[in-house]
Amino acid sequence: MNARKGFVFSLIAISFMMLLILMAVTMANEYRENERVAAEPVPNSFAAASLDNVGNLVAGLLLPSASITRDDNGTVISVSDSLPRQMDASQLSDLRYYAEGQLAGLQHANISVNTTRVENGSLDVRMMDNFVFQSMMNMSPAMVFRGMANGSSTNATNYTVTILVYDYNSGITEFSNDPGGTVNVTVRYSDINASLEKSYSLNPSAANHFVINYVSGGKADIVIGRVAQDGSYYDDALWMNLTNETGSYSFSAQLPPRPANSSGLIVFPVQMSYTQDGVRKTANASR
Repeated sequence: MNARKGFVFSLIAISFMMLLILMAVTMANEYRENERVAAEPVPNSFAAASLDNVGNLVAGLLLPSASITRDDNGTVISVSDSLPRQMDASQLSDLRYYAEGQLAGLQHANISVNTTRVENGSLDVRMMDNFVFQSMMNMSPAMVFRGMANGSSTNATNYTVTILVYDYNSGITEFSNDPGGTVNVTVRYSDINASLEKSYSLNPSAANHFVINYVSGGKADIVIGRVAQDGSYYDDALWMNLTNETGSYSFSAQLPPRPANSSGLIVFPVQMSYTQDGVRKTANASR
């Protein structure tokens, strides 16, 4: 009787050990399969999605408040930022190290993010393949929105510009209203001792100035219409500059309808690449 019980217990123990061995072998095979799949070349769509995710993170750091909206009535481009432009360069470095190190390692790929052109904090951004937005750090002008080609026009029909400056003004020179103007402009301005909200009609081919002087000797200058820059000129553009002052601004530009198949992207001068075996994908950071 005891011999029979011992035989049964031994059989159960051997079966249990065989089950454990089978489970271990299965888990090892699954691990090797997962490693093999992770190391295999990824589809182009996966590489593109990875670059899109990194590009969105880059865009969020460089220009968190910018948007393009389109409907049957036209296109509105909106931007908010500080004057002069401010940026924490360490955050950009951290993001680059994450993409090129940790993310690349997880995907068994080589990822490159070239931030050289934006590390000084200045931006030169393409919008919808047809417009340029520039925002500078410690340079003049502080901000420009214009067409791409020399002599081009944005064809904006309306601008709304909001500005806040942290100083006392000593005098404000407003836009001169042009009854025959074809671009409508609303200015919302505030500083420590004044605020105003007014609308104007302006000639988009004339250099129309809105100027504020400050008791500290600083100055704010806004130009809507013809803007001269680097030997070229652009009509129906927006130009802003602060001299020895700090503040913040937002603007929206109402533009005519664009073709349905035209780009709706905001493209940043940050070149990215994704490489894994035979798959290579390159793109600029965009949103």
